[in-house]
Amino acid sequence: ATADAKVYTATFTPHTGSGATGITLASNKFQDATGNWNLDGDDANNKPTGTFDTVRPTVAMTVDSGLTTNTALKIGSSALLTLQFSKPVNGLTLSDFTLPVDRGTISNLVQDSTDSTKYTAVLTPLAGLQKTSFEVSLANGIVADTFGNRNDDGVDSNNKVTVYADTKAPVVTNVVI
Repeated sequence: ATADAKVYTATFTPHTGSGATGITLASNKFQDATGNWNLDGDDANNKPTGTFDTVRPTVAMTVDSGLTTNTALKIGSSALLTLQFSKPVNGLTLSDFTLPVDRGTISNLVQDSTDSTKYTAVLTPLAGLQKTSFEVSLANGIVADTFGNRNDDGVDSNNKVTVYADTKAPVVTNVVI
């Protein structure tokens, strides 16, 4: 009970998953101070309904196909990262990507105009990288769905991509005439 003896609160905890839910307070379940039973169990205000969702969003990240040790990003090139979430999410920003500081930058984060679960971003390697590879990923808890469920798949193999880069320009060290 609360300070008002006519008001009681309860916590509803749904099972794992998502869907519709309802709570019913049936007639003849409680009495007032004089012993009168409640008789309004069939009233609409005693049957609140709603939806619930306890499923966390997941993400699968991919990078342009064809990036291997032999077809690495070169000077002046970039790669398109694609992120496919399991459901619409909010809160994704450029700073949410994890990549080594000395390897590259991510820019142009865009949510797809026809698929709210899909985002793209551009990865540009820094200059001076010689035949190297590095990972780009998203950590846990970065984004949330409309119910506030945060992503929880940061260690999944599809939540990161390996990028190959070779942006070191060749240098002439000796000229013989």
